[in-house]
Amino acid sequence: MSQKICPYCRVEIDLSSEKALICEGCHTPHHADCYAENGGCTIFGCVKAPTEEPKVHVSMPEVSRAAATAARYLSGTGPSRPHTGAGKPADVQVYLDPDYKPRTRSRVTYALLGFFLGCFGAHNFYAGHTRRAVFQLCLTFFSFFYLALVSWVWALVEICAVKTDGDGLAFN
Repeated sequence: MSQKICPYCRVEIDLSSEKALICEGCHTPHHADCYAENGGCTIFGCVKAPTEEPKVHVSMPEVSRAAATAARYLSGTGPSRPHTGAGKPADVQVYLDPDYKPRTRSRVTYALLGFFLGCFGAHNFYAGHTRRAVFQLCLTFFSFFYLALVSWVWALVEICAVKTDGDGLAFN
């Protein structure tokens, strides 16, 4: 009676039993259940090994929603937090709020702010493009308003070209 070790579960295999299975690709013995659970051979590079699993794709709105829910949860404004007896929170669990809708910004408001207050970067502050807004504001103030026209033309170009806010969500 010959015995080997299954590479999947690391338990001895009785090769004479009907529960043993020999891989056709690399001739490695497995338990039949282990081979089936893995979807093929467990040896790396074997032709009978399962193909790579598909990658998970997550969109930016899903990430934003999860981050906002986690922030509300951790700040105590979200769902109730489980506590231990010592007053410290137990293992943190993040709950996704199915009713959460990401904050969408208005395209009309963005355009009006850009047209009337574009030289100060007000439209970019509104949309969440903080770096651009600060740069426009500094360009206007530190040039003693001599370059305010440049900032304003820049704002007009952005009104026409920018389609998303700072979080990557489209204007509504």
